[in-house]
Amino acid sequence: MKNKKSAPIVRDAAFTFNSVDSARKSMTGENDNFVYSRWAHGNPTVRALEEELAHLEFRYIKEPEAYSYKNCLTFASGMAAILQMFAGLVASGFLKRGDEILVSKPLYMTTIEVFEKDIPLWGMKVKFVDASSVAEVKKAITRKTKVVFVEFLANPTLAMADVIGIGKLIAGTNILFVVDNSFGSPYYFRPLEHGAHLVIHSVTKFISGHGDVIAGAIIGEEKHINLFIEQYHRYGACMSPDVASLVFRSCKTFDIRLKKQGLNAFILARWLVDQPKIKRVHYPGLDTFVHRDLARTHMDNNTGYGGMISIDMHTPEDAKKFLDTLAAESRTFDISVSLGFTNTRGEFDAGMVHVACTEEEMQEFGLSPTLIRLTIGIEDIEDIKDDFADALSDL
Repeated sequence: MKNKKSAPIVRDAAFTFNSVDSARKSMTGENDNFVYSRWAHGNPTVRALEEELAHLEFRYIKEPEAYSYKNCLTFASGMAAILQMFAGLVASGFLKRGDEILVSKPLYMTTIEVFEKDIPLWGMKVKFVDASSVAEVKKAITRKTKVVFVEFLANPTLAMADVIGIGKLIAGTNILFVVDNSFGSPYYFRPLEHGAHLVIHSVTKFISGHGDVIAGAIIGEEKHINLFIEQYHRYGACMSPDVASLVFRSCKTFDIRLKKQGLNAFILARWLVDQPKIKRVHYPGLDTFVHRDLARTHMDNNTGYGGMISIDMHTPEDAKKFLDTLAAESRTFDISVSLGFTNTRGEFDAGMVHVACTEEEMQEFGLSPTLIRLTIGIEDIEDIKDDFADALSDL
């Protein structure tokens, strides 16, 4: 399927054989025929996408013949990818009771809930750590540490993990290094080039980019994918061929979209800094960014610093009114809980997805009560700035 320009939708749930012997050979892996779409790499459309996603991650470090669909597993969502990976690591025996998992913090609230509520049920100890500091990660590692899991750019604060430093730290150990790169995407940063063993994507976001699918993926060397691939057959959180076809389509415009989104975000962030009605701008491409040194070593001016910006307004009331005005008067802006799409969108965390959180829980997630998360689209940047200026003038 390599280098295909499109991925025909094959909706067969199960595939047929001309003999029992042919079916047996397919099921035992003696040939590469398809058997059942729920299984790993089990559908032609899904397999074509898996090869395309492997290409996005490996294209700068491997020749095309050195990677394939076997370097990727796709899932029904990004969260399904995370939970099914850990369930598979437990079922395969890689993770055992008493083992420790180091997790970056802050990170996406639902992912935090997985580590606080679900993973401990299997008997593992979860330790949260400031992953921007290699020294802190090193201090937290013990002989029981089996997995280090980080978000490269934290959702929604954009706090950065020192992926390069952590990759060097655990090189040569038996620790599995997993990076959620949903905000960075393979365009802005590729963790597999810097010591990560597995990279996770909420494909829903920048990779798909059109807001019409829910999907996830894990990509890495085949030996690391194989740590939990056997359990994939049993757990059933597979991607549908219709979704795979839509994501495959999106991959063809991936570089063009991400280049434009990154450029728009860079210009907009520098403009937002000069707006007195905005208290603080969080963006990796700014000299004032809290992890600017990490941004310089992990990202660059050639591809940009991502399509995400977070801003703090002066009051929660300002944050709410700013987004309400944008949604009411802008031609393209939407209030939305997801991101990475072709139009600019925003979310007021304290007033939306974290509305039920206490002040202490907000602090635990690293959130301020005035934070707005912005995902920048591919619109004309002057139109975006005009819409933002109009909304700010109403405050």
